[in-house]
Amino acid sequence: MFCYRSKAEFTDCKVSDHRPQETGGEAVSICFLKVRIMSAEDAPPFPLELTNYATQERQWPTTGNHILAQYDDTSIVVYQAFKPSIAKQIVHHQCYHHSQCIAAGVSMQRMTWIKPNFLWMMFRSGWASKPNQERILAIRLSRQGFEEILSAAVMSRDLEGKGQGKDDLVRLQWDPDHYPDGTKVGCYSDGRRAIQLGIRGEMFARMSEKFIVRVDDVTEFVVAMRERVGKEDLLVPVETVYCVESEELAKKICITS
Repeated sequence: MFCYRSKAEFTDCKVSDHRPQETGGEAVSICFLKVRIMSAEDAPPFPLELTNYATQERQWPTTGNHILAQYDDTSIVVYQAFKPSIAKQIVHHQCYHHSQCIAAGVSMQRMTWIKPNFLWMMFRSGWASKPNQERILAIRLSRQGFEEILSAAVMSRDLEGKGQGKDDLVRLQWDPDHYPDGTKVGCYSDGRRAIQLGIRGEMFARMSEKFIVRVDDVTEFVVAMRERVGKEDLLVPVETVYCVESEELAKKICITS
């Protein structure tokens, strides 16, 4: 286990527990590393379950379109990056549609992108180092809501030459997945690809009002792990392949079987 301290300092502790995971038909054991803020006795537990990156990478597929995510029976975690002023209001109000979130700069009509894959978010934000992406939020959505978002998705490739999808509420893209240092996992044609979902309008409102279970700012963890990229002690959220509930939907959005 690793303990999360003030100023994002991490120290070794014993592993909290092991839980069996099914990966490719073979039962494997993953260390779930609980993290707790130690600066206050009544601080809540860290919202993500963590594991060593090298252990995690060995369990992931190396090719195909896959939703890699941290999820349980009722919820799934997605990530977004914001500038500090917007992130502060979203975390405080646990939504996007509150008037103070709008005043800080959230637009319910502009497309906002969510990413279930932590490392894809790290690539996109430069591990929380790019302008206006300095705060990383972990947004836990209900699985029912996430499936609704997927069901409404239009593939970006299908929008070419069709007015750029001006009326679509959910846009889906499969992009090359990346290692922690930013290099691609294989080439585009046969490497692993990660999903990202653009949401706006009515669907964004439903996500804000109905689908959110909780929102947490995990920036201090991200900044601490940024210093460990390329090292053996890099920690990442536990993520496994997410299987959508409908085989028809899986085919529609081109998930690799």
